[in-house]
Amino acid sequence: MPAESPGYLPLAGRVAVVTGVSRRIGIGFAIARRLLGEGADVLIQGWPQHDREQPWGLDEADWARLAAELREGLPAGAGRIEWLAADFAEATAAAAVIQAAAERLGRPDILIANHARSSAQDLVH
Repeated sequence: MPAESPGYLPLAGRVAVVTGVSRRIGIGFAIARRLLGEGADVLIQGWPQHDREQPWGLDEADWARLAAELREGLPAGAGRIEWLAADFAEATAAAAVIQAAAERLGRPDILIANHARSSAQDLVH
């Protein structure tokens, strides 16, 4: 289908992994939504325990609600979505996220490394 055609999904058949998706107002959420809207299947990773400890707190949306909000208003044929909690401070976490994406959605084609770890010293100016 030509790019200018309605319903064109340029990333259909592609699998993406987006790390650092734990807040609906965050960059990771926006990236995941765009990828889904372009037709990609997306595994999102977050680490809720870390956010819970931060001054901004945790966006307490449950997984089903978060997925529904990511898909809200997207075109028919938008990609599938999966979620995984993983702490990248653990040596095996990155491999586990990629393995989960491969098992649930297929071999990843796209990786968006959006995660970060904040600490009290990061907040001192």
